[in-house]
Amino acid sequence: MKEQLAKLLQERVGLSEAISLQAAAVALAFVKEKLPPTIAPHFDSLMAGDSVTDAVQDALGDKLGGALGGLFGGGDK
Repeated sequence: MKEQLAKLLQERVGLSEAISLQAAAVALAFVKEKLPPTIAPHFDSLMAGDSVTDAVQDALGDKLGGALGGLFGGGDK
């Protein structure tokens, strides 16, 4: 996710690769700091490329997360 954001910053704002990576890291850290404490730990797994379904299951438990899996493009595990 950080790399995707950095690429957008390079393309849309004209930042260098190094600066855009730094800016992306700062922006994502800011967003994480603003999340509720119960959600913030799952932000890292989303940024690492885990699916939304996996994050929901981790945060809410398998039963509710599995029920929501189809909504977010995943399936029951």
